[in-house]
Amino acid sequence: MKNSIKVIIAGIVAAAVIGLLIWAVILGFMTEKPEVIDENPFEDWNVSGPFAINKFEYKLGEHVFLTVSDLKPYEVGKIQVIGPVGKWYDIPFNGTLKANFNQYFKPDLFAPIRHCTSNDIVGEWTLNFVGVPYQPIKFKMLNETLVGLEEHYSKNVCRTDVPLTG
Repeated sequence: MKNSIKVIIAGIVAAAVIGLLIWAVILGFMTEKPEVIDENPFEDWNVSGPFAINKFEYKLGEHVFLTVSDLKPYEVGKIQVIGPVGKWYDIPFNGTLKANFNQYFKPDLFAPIRHCTSNDIVGEWTLNFVGVPYQPIKFKMLNETLVGLEEHYSKNVCRTDVPLTG
């Protein structure tokens, strides 16, 4: 009989411990704080109105990531991409057709206009917004190259004594 009382007491203690563990787990889930969601995911981006790029400075060989969010239907125009030696190319936009879009571009030696050396790329660049009242976005191309691309940016691609590729 003593053994059966010990078994009953052990069962009660085990049930109490299991119950407390379950209660602690449930209480932990109920008191867990909700995840704080960043209200402005573009806080550290280079922004003007609905236009934003992901950085303020880029190395040679890096892509510039442009995002456009919540264009109004009446916002129609183009983004002029202007480098240290002049206009590079245009990116059209039309809020009636597309309110949001993303685009990558990479200031490079060959496209869309030929730059002769990395010196033509290094310096201040501007995204100028034509047709809308937003301030230009300025960014810098540093005189630093992504690892593995040093040879590409060390060439003079306009030399006439060397065949051009690209």
